[in-house]
Amino acid sequence: VISRYQDTLQIYPLLIAFQPVISAVSGNVGLQSSSIIVRNLALGIDSERRFWRALLPEFKVGAVIASTMTGVVGATALFWYAPLREGEHTWSGAVVFALTIGLGIFVSMTIAALSGTAAPLLSKRLGF
Repeated sequence: VISRYQDTLQIYPLLIAFQPVISAVSGNVGLQSSSIIVRNLALGIDSERRFWRALLPEFKVGAVIASTMTGVVGATALFWYAPLREGEHTWSGAVVFALTIGLGIFVSMTIAALSGTAAPLLSKRLGF
């Protein structure tokens, strides 16, 4: 997938610098959501029959964590891309870059929370 965006990544090399951060944090959120649901299923707190009731709390927590990380990582991206010398970058470019990274981490973490929650529920529902 990354090879399809070689030209863009050569123009904006900082984009690739944030890829491991986004992947790692999203993976951690998905794993934590999955662990909590597996525990709740084992203890009888949640049931695969009440899919939405089990999904909603994990979605809320994932969205809150994603919002917090959006601010932190977005601010980091803003200052990394900020124009320190004349002609290097622009502030509007730095803002767009920060918003792009922030949106990327928010979407990735939210999807990770949803899929990490849904996978155990669907597996149990299908009899695995």
